Amino acid sequence: MPLPSVTLKLPGGHSVAVPQCNLPAVPPHGLNDAVADANGPDDGPPWPGTNPPVWHRSYNGLTSAATLTDNGGSATQVSDAMSAQIMQHASKGGFLDNPDNAYVYTMLSKGYGSVAVFRAKLPAFADTYPHAHTMPSGTQLRYWSMCSYEIATERYFGCVTDDEVTPDANGYFTIVMSDPADRPVNATTKCNVNWLPWGPATESLAIMRNMLPDPTFTNAIQFAGYGTEAHDMGAYYPGGQYTTKSAFEARGCHTR
Repeated sequence: MPLPSVTLKLPGGHSVAVPQCNLPAVPPHGLNDAVADANGPDDGPPWPGTNPPVWHRSYNGLTSAATLTDNGGSATQVSDAMSAQIMQHASKGGFLDNPDNAYVYTMLSKGYGSVAVFRAKLPAFADTYPHAHTMPSGTQLRYWSMCSYEIATERYFGCVTDDEVTPDANGYFTIVMSDPADRPVNATTKCNVNWLPWGPATESLAIMRNMLPDPTFTNAIQFAGYGTEAHDMGAYYPGGQYTTKSAFEARGCHTR
């Protein structure tokens, strides 16, 4: 689809057409896919993040930086103390979130395990396919997603969007993050499990997004406090655990 045309309206009724920009296509070399699907080291330090993973509400860039101190020894004690001070002196926003989107994120380390598993209830979302003429109403969210990223650069590895998730009969999703080599054979949509690539490093980052919640959906990220995410989000909080490929495969395949 081409870019829209832009015209600048000037005082006095004059108009100036803004020239079109050349928008090169994404190179067809598959570089990002190759990086995302690379197998990294099997182990690492118990940092960053904790065991089990703790999800933080995205508040601002400073609080997000503070959570880099989360580790297997002091857990979130340092970042909790730093964030309490930061929030007293710094405004909210300006990093990831905006008036329509809110995020929770967790940092992961292979020092705790080679496979991370997240499970929570999937909110009801607007089904815009096929070709909905108006935005559907009566749902909890306009849009939901969970993605994996590189911590240092925020390079995107993979995403699962609301319509791609395969929840179980009770409406709960299960998402597995691992290297391709450590992907359990039952981490497939056939078994109501979605999979995300970990990336080539010992650490990784998972981010979950909620977009435009209905005011009655009080478990949305938008209504969660910093430090009280699990309590405020309830069944929709993506509680996680570390495991191994063989241990997850031992669960078998649970279809709807």
